[in-house]
Amino acid sequence: MSFKLGATILAFVGAVAVSTANAQEIPKREFRGVASFSSSPVYSTRAKPFWEEQVKEESNGQITAELMTIDQLGFKGEEVFRMVKLGLFDFVTNVMSFAAGDDPRNEALDLAGVVPDIDGLHAMADAYRPVLKDLFASKYQLKMMGTWPIGPVVVWCNSPVTSVADLKEKKVRGFNRAMADFLEGAGAVPVSMSFGDMVTGLERGTVDCAITSPRSGLKAGLAEVTTHILPVTLGWAMVFDGFNSKTWNALDESTQQLLEKEYAKLEEKTYANVREETEDAYRCLQGQTPCNDPGSMRDPLVVTPLSDADKAEVKRITEEVVLPRWAERCGEECVTKYKETVGSVVDAKL
Repeated sequence: MSFKLGATILAFVGAVAVSTANAQEIPKREFRGVASFSSSPVYSTRAKPFWEEQVKEESNGQITAELMTIDQLGFKGEEVFRMVKLGLFDFVTNVMSFAAGDDPRNEALDLAGVVPDIDGLHAMADAYRPVLKDLFASKYQLKMMGTWPIGPVVVWCNSPVTSVADLKEKKVRGFNRAMADFLEGAGAVPVSMSFGDMVTGLERGTVDCAITSPRSGLKAGLAEVTTHILPVTLGWAMVFDGFNSKTWNALDESTQQLLEKEYAKLEEKTYANVREETEDAYRCLQGQTPCNDPGSMRDPLVVTPLSDADKAEVKRITEEVVLPRWAERCGEECVTKYKETVGSVVDAKL
């Protein structure tokens, strides 16, 4: 064996030994957390693998978690952040805008119609991060670990809907106030309904349409009860990852450093994955190939791209209805902070 090859092997073995030693220095700890709905990819493809594979592997099995879902606990979603504040859980992974009723800033990254593309969303989220960090620390006693999108939330219907005008008088499931504002601006009837109730709601006629991302809907079985998708981006279902501040502050530095590093990796990886997953979901839903991650569906769905007239109508509703109503709920100081941060990266006229 050559000297160069021997040195390379020794360096590799040494690096592995150091990594293992560092992981072993981390105290053994099991956390208790809550993460979205059991039928949502937030749980199955983000939170669950994060704790059961990524963190477990990087900590050499020292850090594990007992993970519960919102529906297992009998919750609706909006109360989860408050439950963590009360000390019932150590960490949370949840859609921020579920809690828009607590504070309008929880839906600041999910205002319907503001950001149609993921690059703009990423820039907006980075700009608004300091505001969210302060909000969750003061209101919920949560340390912000990261925030990322589920995907562009769009309209799924069980009858032909090929334009924004077709939403008029339709009963549409939504999940935050800004979304309801947009639907009212389009002449639709917003219906508040949890993620887990969408399929049943469409089957029973409680709603005519439902709003969720292409991949979430595909995995939840929405393609079995709908026929059309209108790909108007009414938000991104932005998710917040956070740790109970009391729990976090009691952790040793090595555990904190490892978790911060892994959460940062999850956030960046998710932005990249969402783009690819959304494209794949649309192919699957329309019966096209390659379909790498299929779900249950009845027949291929009709997906109608937005016309120029539709795009103009979305802009009108956003500027005349969504943003003014949110500004009224949020208040002058909140709007000023939004303009100072988000206003520098997106065209949101307030």
